[in-house]
Amino acid sequence: MIAPSFSKMTKQIPTWQVLDLPYLFHTNEDVEKVLNGRVGEQLLNQLNHANIKGLAFWNNGFKQMISERKPLIHVEDFKNLKVRAMPSNVLQSQFELLGASSITTSFDELYSEIENHEIDAQENTLSNIYSKGFYKVQNHITLSNHGILGYAVMMNEDFWNSLPQDLQEDVTEAMDEATKWNFQMAEEMNKVDLEKLKKEPNIDLSTLSVAEQKRWEQKFQPLYTSYKDEIGSIFLKEIQSEINH
Repeated sequence: MIAPSFSKMTKQIPTWQVLDLPYLFHTNEDVEKVLNGRVGEQLLNQLNHANIKGLAFWNNGFKQMISERKPLIHVEDFKNLKVRAMPSNVLQSQFELLGASSITTSFDELYSEIENHEIDAQENTLSNIYSKGFYKVQNHITLSNHGILGYAVMMNEDFWNSLPQDLQEDVTEAMDEATKWNFQMAEEMNKVDLEKLKKEPNIDLSTLSVAEQKRWEQKFQPLYTSYKDEIGSIFLKEIQSEINH
């Protein structure tokens, strides 16, 4: 059983790129409703094509921007920066739309590459920014809430099918409990770590104004067009409908 970030699965399951679209979600309630609901189940079922049993989506919270040289508030602030992105077409393209270069370094090497000034900025959750100490080498944090970081819990489908039905039911029940706990803890940890970061003397913390966020969203609109043209609009419409219901 493994739980990779869903961004890492987008090459195998292209429809999952929809979850990387910036500003698709605006509240934790929206994220939980979609990932733990009917649409989330449909997306997990896409793994069947790869002989994988999808068990659940887990959440790490909303992503913020953190940088070394200057705060990233205006879309123009990204120009010519080297920004770390996970290996997802949508995530790489979002920074290129802003005039930055996307660097797909591994999470394990990220801290040292920032220290060596090989990367200027990254997106991450507040809990990761605090627990991994990224704020010690990049002190400009922008509360942008522009995307989510989540994981898909999965296992080999043949192995799943080999389990007796009562054990499958036990795993499903335990996974439901763990998933509810995960969503509660993700929201709580990000709130707690935000307060810790506010107390750090060298942290420059900015929040996007409503007007500036609208500029970010407008800049990212081509990603929605590309997704609909290359993948299709079914899941995008389903998610938007679920959120607005």
